[in-house]
Order: sequence, then C-alpha cells, then structure tokens
Amino acid sequence: MRELSVSTHTTPVELATLFNSLSPGDEVGGRPGADGAVILYVRTDRPSLLRQASPRAAVAARVAIEVVLQHVDGMPGARPLVANVREQLAGNVVPKAGWLAPPLTVLARLYCKTVSALPGDGSQGRMPHRPGCVPDDGYPVEAAPFTPEQRQALDRLIDRLMQLPCPSRQPDRR
Repeated sequence: MRELSVSTHTTPVELATLFNSLSPGDEVGGRPGADGAVILYVRTDRPSLLRQASPRAAVAARVAIEVVLQHVDGMPGARPLVANVREQLAGNVVPKAGWLAPPLTVLARLYCKTVSALPGDGSQGRMPHRPGCVPDDGYPVEAAPFTPEQRQALDRLIDRLMQLPCPSRQPDRR
C-alpha cells in the first residue's frame, strides 16, 4: 500500500508525484496521522474496500488534497485547475488517481515555476521547501541576487500578505 503523509508543508510536487505513480483506477483514501497530518493511502490490491469503508476515508483524502491546494490557490493560472480538482472531489465520490493526476501535474509545474522565480532559497520566507522543482530545460534556477535590505523588505511584505484575510471559498453561502 502506498502512502503520503500530508501536512501544511506538503508541496503540490509531492502530491502530483504520488498520483502519477498510481494506476488510473486506483482509489485514494485518508486517515489521521501524527501531529495533525493526514495520511493519503492507496489500495491497489482491492480498491473496492474504500467504497465499503466509512465515508471518513474519502473526506480525509479530500481534506489532505485541499491542504496541498492552498499552496497554489492564488497563483496566476491556477484557478481553473484548482476548480477542476475541487469539482472532482465534490460529492460522495472516492477520489481516483486517473481523474486527479492530470490537473495535479499541471499545478505542480506551475508551483515549481512560481516558487523558482522567488528570490532566495525559500527557506527564509514562508514558502515550503520545493523538492524536485526545476524548469522545463532540466537545469535548476539560480536565485537573483538581492541585498539584505531588499530581502528583509520582501520578507516583511510576504508576512503582511499572509496576514490578509482570505476570501470565502463558497460565494453562494451567506
């Protein structure tokens, strides 16, 4: 059984890698993990077990995927892809790898390009570690040189942006 521990530090790249390593018909479930993480798991031997299991497995999987989507939700070009994933997760269906792998793969590429364009190595800001992010030509992107004052100003700006309230995800709900 394949698993991925999902926390707020899990990147779209890690999630896309999991889904791309699965067969299209594999069903994904979730269960609570340590320290508030959710464990995404896949049963390739008997996928029908998820359908018979408590709906909690499907809900936990949706929550884990939603946590990862937060990394790309506001990025330019990500809205239609995020909406596509959320639409596929709506209702009482068990998430399937074949449905989610394509949009998650594109979101992972978008995430890599966006994070790679940020100054520094990402560890000084609030951005999570970016494993496996390289541009399409296969060579890692070198960060643009910034003065300590510029880096400090950028960090303050990012901190202030992170404190802004998020818009409601359900515009029709009052």
